[in-house]
Amino acid sequence: MHPEWIYRNFVRLTRKADLPALRLHELRHTHATHALAAGSSLKVIQDRLGHRSYTLTANTYTHMLLEVDRAAAEATAKLAFPEAALANREQVGQPPGEREQSVDASSQVDTGAPRGT
Repeated sequence: MHPEWIYRNFVRLTRKADLPALRLHELRHTHATHALAAGSSLKVIQDRLGHRSYTLTANTYTHMLLEVDRAAAEATAKLAFPEAALANREQVGQPPGEREQSVDASSQVDTGAPRGT
């Protein structure tokens, strides 16, 4: 198949489906990013994209690994400490000094230690 024919049909189909305009290469990157966010391993993504080396795939998508890692840590924290996750979500955008004052006392664990230690 001629590359121009593939491109024209791709553009026609994306318009027909009312999808945003993307280049084929961007679609490839989008797939890899979404696959990584969904939990696919870098090795699987490397194979799908046809990269010769694992390093190329890892270097290209390292920024996404940090986001996936953060999301996994936040999901784990929400399961382990649901009250704290709710309190943190309600305090977004407040200066640090106001955060401590605005937390509901009933959500605090009484450790017997003086406040601030």
